Amino acid sequence: MPEKLLKSENAATAGVSVGYDCARIHGTDTNYVQTDSMGTFVSGKVSFLSTMPEIRTGALWTFNTNWSMMIPSTLGTPSAVLMVDPPIKNVQALAKQAATVMSLLGMLGAIKG
Repeated sequence: MPEKLLKSENAATAGVSVGYDCARIHGTDTNYVQTDSMGTFVSGKVSFLSTMPEIRTGALWTFNTNWSMMIPSTLGTPSAVLMVDPPIKNVQALAKQAATVMSLLGMLGAIKG
């Protein structure tokens, strides 16, 4: 199946291309984000506009931002770069929202019945 390409004008280098099994957002030929059956690829310089504790690797790991990172990590004084930080800080707020949604769905069921 042919790939569809969307650009602001024919001479533009930036655009969005979508195919049968992949999608690509590109600024130039070398700077792009592509997703396909092999995964998600980012090519070019990358900037993250976030603080270190907000950047996760996997689902459980965040970067260690304690002052202990000021001490060099050696065999005698090992220092962990990543910390286990399960994303359960907002579970209580999510539970309240889920209860609200469930009660609204219950009211809709009572109205229909």
